[in-house]
Amino acid sequence: MSLPTKDLPQPSYEALREENLSLRREIEGTRTENQAVWQLLLEANRRLQQSSAAIKASVSSLLSYDIFWDDTNQREFLETINSSVDQVGGLTNLLALTFRLRAGNVALRYEAQALPEILSVVQDHLSRWRNSLRLKVTLPEDGQPVWVNFEYLILALEYLIQAAAQNGASEVQLEGVAAAGHWQLDFQALPPLCLQTIQQLLDNQDVSPPRKSGLAPEYQLSLFLAVRLLRQQSIQLTIWGPPDGPKHLRLAIPMPAR
Repeated sequence: MSLPTKDLPQPSYEALREENLSLRREIEGTRTENQAVWQLLLEANRRLQQSSAAIKASVSSLLSYDIFWDDTNQREFLETINSSVDQVGGLTNLLALTFRLRAGNVALRYEAQALPEILSVVQDHLSRWRNSLRLKVTLPEDGQPVWVNFEYLILALEYLIQAAAQNGASEVQLEGVAAAGHWQLDFQALPPLCLQTIQQLLDNQDVSPPRKSGLAPEYQLSLFLAVRLLRQQSIQLTIWGPPDGPKHLRLAIPMPAR
């Protein structure tokens, strides 16, 4: 039997007012977040259309029977096609993962994985993405495994490094040491703009991309997704360094519980 209404404590006017203000702030925050993500998605889509147009123009030129292309020009067109296809694939994956994360459709399955193996896969992928990018890894060969999702940890690390490479880094240094209950992985020599954007994401609890950033839209999204994927795996991110010295990004990657 339900209690009479008169026996229940009635909320005060101030309590109702505070609850109403809290709901309005939450709605406004969600609207702002959606606008920020939507603007980045629109810009990424525009770049996707540009890459598709470059592919179409290059193929049409090569298929033209009215013009004879020498080997040098043919190679230039093929390199344009190859580069544009890579951009289309990368942007498509970026947009798809953004929608999946925001819809809550990314299920992370955790397993014990060897960190050296994960970084070896990252190195292999990046060498095919850009030959000029140097990835220097300092890591003990033995040690406890990490407790992560293999696929999405690799993806998050690649997004971090690709964003750094597009903003001035020719070499990314990774140094890992085993600590109590976790692996400590330091990213050294990341460009200040990347570190600044990551700090904004951490301050904002990674719920939305930063509103103001000097990064290209696809790399804002890349860092947004990287931070979100890392934090979902209980990986702590910290930007540290002396007040007047270079700053570094540190990841604390959990080991399996014993």
